[in-house]
Amino acid sequence: MTDLIVVPQAAHWQRLKRLVLDSVSSPITRRVYNLGLDEFFEWYGREPRPGFTKATVAAWRVALEARGLGAVSINVRITAVRKLAVEAADNGLLAPELASGIVRVKGVASKGVRLGNWLTVRQAQTLLNTPDAGRGDRGWIARWRCDRNPIRSSPGPCGR
Repeated sequence: MTDLIVVPQAAHWQRLKRLVLDSVSSPITRRVYNLGLDEFFEWYGREPRPGFTKATVAAWRVALEARGLGAVSINVRITAVRKLAVEAADNGLLAPELASGIVRVKGVASKGVRLGNWLTVRQAQTLLNTPDAGRGDRGWIARWRCDRNPIRSSPGPCGR
């Protein structure tokens, strides 16, 4: 029951892929998952593989890293394949133990560096206290700050 992806007809692959794409609501996520699943299927078919297993998905991750893709690009592709495993198991097309193993394939750690100029707390407060130039800048900044306030019960300009 590990040969989920080895289907000779394109129609079968499209049906499997549809399980995943129908389970996400965002059109952007759907588009990215579609591309990632097609890429996985193409990679999988290039040479004989042992089946749709954790080891196979981990090998695909290594292949993506070898291509020099960024962490986010790799992780979104891995996530699409994890979702494929979950949907296949939920629909009786893959053993739950195999799906569980595939879901545990680790993504790539993001080693990002903040780019640009980031404000200190004092600079942000100065910006908020600056008179509005008539463009609604202060209102937008205050709204942005309130939306990201981790302490929702604290009193302040957010009215909470």
